[in-house]
Amino acid sequence: MTNWFRTAGGRLRDSWLLVVEVTLATTASWFVASRLLGGPHGSGDPSAFYAPAAALIVLSQARGVRLRRALRVLAGIAVGVVLGEAVVGVFGARSTAAVFVVILAAAGITVATGAPGVVRNQLTTSALFLVAVVPPGQELDSRTAALRRAVSVVDENLRLAVWERGSRSRVDAARSAADHVDYAVRNTRTLARSTVVLARLPQPPPPQFATALAGLSRLAGCAAAVLTAVVAGDGDTADRHVDRAGAVALDAVRAMTPLVRHEQPLPVSTIVGHIRMVTVDLLRSAGADKPDVLDAIDAALALPGAHRTGDS
Repeated sequence: MTNWFRTAGGRLRDSWLLVVEVTLATTASWFVASRLLGGPHGSGDPSAFYAPAAALIVLSQARGVRLRRALRVLAGIAVGVVLGEAVVGVFGARSTAAVFVVILAAAGITVATGAPGVVRNQLTTSALFLVAVVPPGQELDSRTAALRRAVSVVDENLRLAVWERGSRSRVDAARSAADHVDYAVRNTRTLARSTVVLARLPQPPPPQFATALAGLSRLAGCAAAVLTAVVAGDGDTADRHVDRAGAVALDAVRAMTPLVRHEQPLPVSTIVGHIRMVTVDLLRSAGADKPDVLDAIDAALALPGAHRTGDS
């Protein structure tokens, strides 16, 4: 053990500058990419992790070799990221077509440009990681975070602008909406997982789910319209969309009523519960969670009728 610690200490003394360079460069690249420039979905986008990864790879290639080689590696990573984003935008993530196209394009680009092996590997790996590994749902998370940041910025400005204190109610409504949108996004992710389980069953999914999910899409549009009207100070328009949100929510949930009248497989019952949760989250984000609407939703699903505030 003494010899091991002595050897490790010697290596640290010899390479302490590399440790400092790697730490500072990767941290600075993450800060610039995520806080100053912002990723493709806004400041703080999780996909900004490519920046510290690129910095680490370039440093490892640049140490002891020519700067031109390091720049080639960096260019390969950048082209790979752009290529991956473009392929995902056309074919979607995690599809066979996307993987095929990204590998074909990466191979064609590197062969046509005469790129060395290390550049070819970095370009292909970066593009393939975006297409096949980056989890779905990242855009929803980043947009929800952007909504929260926007509300915080307006709130801070409002503290200084005394003459705009009358807008406080609109900011508070937007903050509440952002909270419930966040809940809806999380529950939607859970709903997606349950849907995958359901799709693996031998029998086809109940057609009522298609109707309910279409209703959820319309409800999300109503919630967005309410938030837009509230922020604009248009109370009459907001009220109209609030009333419509309640009706759309009831239609979506009532489409599933036949599924609760008979015993169903566990995945089916689970999805019914998840759709109800997302529906309530969207209603609350729109300020449309009226007791009569919530009670009608629970009655449609054969749940206890007296809806309690805060229950979801």
